[in-house]
Amino acid sequence: MSPAPISASRMRAGADVVAQSRRSVVGVRAVSSGGTGWVALGNGLVLTSQESVGYQSEVFLELPTGKRVPGRVLWVDVARDLALILPPEPLGLPPLFTRPDLPRLGEPVFALSFLPGQPLRVGSALVAALDRPIGTIRAFDLDAPICASGSPLVDAEGRVLGIGGLDLPRGARRSGAPPEQAATALPINALQRTLATFDRPAEKLTEHTPTYRCPACAEPFAFEHDRCLACGKRLPHAWELADASTSARAAIAERTPTFAAAERLVRDLLSRLGAVANSVRTGPRTWKLLIPGTDDEATLTEVTLSIDAQGRLLRGRYPLVHVPPQNQERFYRFLLTLNDQSTGSLRIAVEDDIATLSFAEPTALVKHVEAAELFEELVRAGERYRNALSAPFQAPPAR
Repeated sequence: MSPAPISASRMRAGADVVAQSRRSVVGVRAVSSGGTGWVALGNGLVLTSQESVGYQSEVFLELPTGKRVPGRVLWVDVARDLALILPPEPLGLPPLFTRPDLPRLGEPVFALSFLPGQPLRVGSALVAALDRPIGTIRAFDLDAPICASGSPLVDAEGRVLGIGGLDLPRGARRSGAPPEQAATALPINALQRTLATFDRPAEKLTEHTPTYRCPACAEPFAFEHDRCLACGKRLPHAWELADASTSARAAIAERTPTFAAAERLVRDLLSRLGAVANSVRTGPRTWKLLIPGTDDEATLTEVTLSIDAQGRLLRGRYPLVHVPPQNQERFYRFLLTLNDQSTGSLRIAVEDDIATLSFAEPTALVKHVEAAELFEELVRAGERYRNALSAPFQAPPAR
């Protein structure tokens, strides 16, 4: 069923909502995920979806002005797909007001979606169903999917009624409705107690760390495990093999000694870097970390670790710069010179339009300490090479 056409009055109301609310909406970016967040409390806390932050402890916020700042994940609710983020200092953005009562059937709502690197989008829909149970969650439905993950849903006066785009438990879809018509939201009044708990000075929240709980039995879980120790259910941070390629799925399913040893190598490497492998895993054979710059901690670079399908090669990849539109012959000649002068395992290559620094080492020959040192050298050399390529060739940095 197609959504009803947007009336002129709803368009005017939507414009008013954007004018008064847009300053409070931010983009959220983690290693391999992202979504929309919004300032929910006067202390600067940002509410978003747990899907937006993944299982990262540190994320990245993009403000309406274009400024980027780091943020620390303070609280998560895996079952309801929610997270709170604490910026290192007040963002200078006003919190959105919330409306404690539930929306009315047929009431128009507006979704404000702001993804990193994209302009603010406004969607409009009508409330199609109320107080619908999804497990222990009471949700409401919209007549069209209109928002990104974690987007605030506001009424005509700019007050938040709910959060949209959430990955609620299976069964959230309306009976008989195809997936593309699913538009389920969580009412904001279900979060009043949680928000009240965190409504205190930000300096009193600095020691707070999130507890991840199994969506099936609500018992806390550790990232080191793929299944809940209490109920045995597969945990949501574990990579789903059904989404992997046939070759990768076969390699993991067989759990060959070579592949298992390669995974142990990566887990130990990441542990030495202060990361838990399952929390930064983005695929059956891939892990990604956001590495801050030495001069600007808010400037993050996505560095990738991977192993091949057989577990015989460990690869690291650091994006340097985009190939510049001008002086490309001189640029490529300089890359060849850098490769000729480099020593060790690091090499520069061009993938699509991005110059990257990488290594590929046989897992059987790399000791665990050596792997961590190799990764650290990749990061140090990557930042050095990026500076050597960016300004002289006017090549945009790749992150």
